[in-house]
Parts: sequence; C-alpha cells; structure tokens
Amino acid sequence: MAGELFKSIAGIDVIHVPYKGSGPAISDVMAGQLSYMFDTGAVPYIRGGKVRAIAVAAERRLRLFPEAATFTERGIKGMQMSAWYGLAAPSLTARATTKKAN
Repeated sequence: MAGELFKSIAGIDVIHVPYKGSGPAISDVMAGQLSYMFDTGAVPYIRGGKVRAIAVAAERRLRLFPEAATFTERGIKGMQMSAWYGLAAPSLTARATTKKAN
C-alpha cells in the first residue's frame, strides 16, 4: 500500500517487485538489486548502517529516527501512513491455545 501511495503522490512510474518476505527484499536493497522498499523490518539495518532511512511516512519525525525527515519535509505532501500489527495463527490452531492470547 505504501508503495502504491508513494507512486501516486510522487507521480513516478515504478515496478512493484513481489518478495516472499522482508528478509529477501532488504537483502536485495543492501546488495543494490532493489532501489528502495517500505518496511518497518528495516530498523536493525538502518541502525547498523546497512541502509539509510530516506523519509518516514508520518506526520512528524519519529523518535526512533529523528534524523529521518518526513515525506512532507522532503516535498512529498500526503505521504502519511500508519501500520497495525496483529497476532495470527493457522486457522486450525486449537482454541485453548488462541484463548491464552486473549
């Protein structure tokens, strides 16, 4: 979703490259095979200096990365997103197991 929003707002034509997870995608970013990606899983790689946080899709700079400008600061208005994280399990997981999460 973030990629499509960015493409639309920035008025650029890019190709979506599907990956089976963040690991292979971030590896390709680090290797120069992929130009950029949107992913919260990149945090350790940013912290380790392997990739650079260019901008954050938030209303204001994040405490996590105060050095990373917002998209608005970079001149791309309207690029704000929020993410949610949920706990998922296979549909056949025993009810007693999933109740423990509640």
